Amino acid sequence: MSDKKFRIFPEPYLVKKAIDFLDAVIRDTDAIFEWGSGSSTIWLARRCRRIVTVEHDNRWADLIVETSRNCKLSHKIMIHLINPYVPPIYAETILSHKNHWDVIFIDGPSEDRFLCTEIAIERLAPGGILIFDNSNTNVKSVDLLDAQCWWSRRFKGEFYLGDELIGEGETGIWAKP
Repeated sequence: MSDKKFRIFPEPYLVKKAIDFLDAVIRDTDAIFEWGSGSSTIWLARRCRRIVTVEHDNRWADLIVETSRNCKLSHKIMIHLINPYVPPIYAETILSHKNHWDVIFIDGPSEDRFLCTEIAIERLAPGGILIFDNSNTNVKSVDLLDAQCWWSRRFKGEFYLGDELIGEGETGIWAKP
C-alpha cells in the first residue's frame, strides 16, 4: 500500500454504500466509541456529539490529534493510545467508560475483533448502531452478531483511499432494538 495509508481522507475507508447509509443515520447527539482510528474518526466527529477512539499505532494517534486540532474538532475526540499493543487491554478500553454508546465502530487489529464484539453487544445502547469494518473476514464475530437477531445489513463493494481503488470489501451494520 502506498504512503497514503497514513493520511486522513474526507471519507472513511469503508464501502461507499455504507458511508452513504451512515451519513443518513449518524446524529449530532450521538456518542460514538471506535476501535481503530483513522479517517473514520474525523468523519464521524464532524457528525456526532463526541467520539472516543482506541488506537495502537502512534502514527495514527498523532495524525488524529493533529487533524482534529486543525479541523477544530479536538473538543469532540478523545483518543486512547494502547502502545505497546496488548490485545485484552485494547479491547477492554471501552470498559473504562461507564456509559452505553449510540454507535460502536469495530475496526483495528483482527485478533481483537471477537472480544470487541462481545463487549460491544453489552455496551451498545438500545436503538444503537454497530458498524463492523471488513465483516466478511470475521466470521466468528459476525455469527455472534447475527445470533442477537438484530436488524442488519451488509454493504459489499469497492473501497478507496482517497481516489485510489484499494479493493473490494464488506461493511456490516447492526441495529440493536
